[in-house]
Amino acid sequence: MSYSPIIQESIAYIETHLPEELSLESMAKFAGFSKYHYHRIFQQEVGVSVSEYIRFRRIANSSNMLLFTDERIIDIAIYYHFESQESFTRSFKKYYQLPPGQYRKIMGKLTMQREEMKMKNEQLLKGWQLSGSHPFNYQMGIDRETFHQGRASGFLKSVTVVPTEGEFATMMQQFKADKYMGKRLKLSGFIKTKAVSGFCGFWMR
Repeated sequence: MSYSPIIQESIAYIETHLPEELSLESMAKFAGFSKYHYHRIFQQEVGVSVSEYIRFRRIANSSNMLLFTDERIIDIAIYYHFESQESFTRSFKKYYQLPPGQYRKIMGKLTMQREEMKMKNEQLLKGWQLSGSHPFNYQMGIDRETFHQGRASGFLKSVTVVPTEGEFATMMQQFKADKYMGKRLKLSGFIKTKAVSGFCGFWMR
């Protein structure tokens, strides 16, 4: 039995309920499994436990709030259900190597500098290429506001009003396969779609 659809539904649910009370018990109930079984399949599919995933998604969202709002750190901590500002700071430093206040100060300045320099999002992501049947009808770049881990994600979008039927574009990255011959590989990632009328995919070959 494939558990991927169930885990995808779980991730979508978590994403829209991050400011609410979330736990292994509530997520197992949502998926219709025992806590033990749900913990096992979530860890197997995502690579981290349910609680760890919820924690780093809350931290990623809180990093956004630090940069793009004036909310106090204690209020952000409470909003995302951390027991205290101290526990929030510990978790934040685990992922970003800086306490929240320092992150806001340093990264806020860098963000302002980027805006002043008018960095173009359409610049190619390092190591990635835009390809497909009609790459000239699409744009790819860096999204610094929506991401799951780290500080940014990549985006791919159409720049035409009415795309031609059957056309597509891909964000592609190549690597040498000689080191992986005869080995089993697992590809994992996160995709968010908006106003998609055709299809999107995520694959390795």
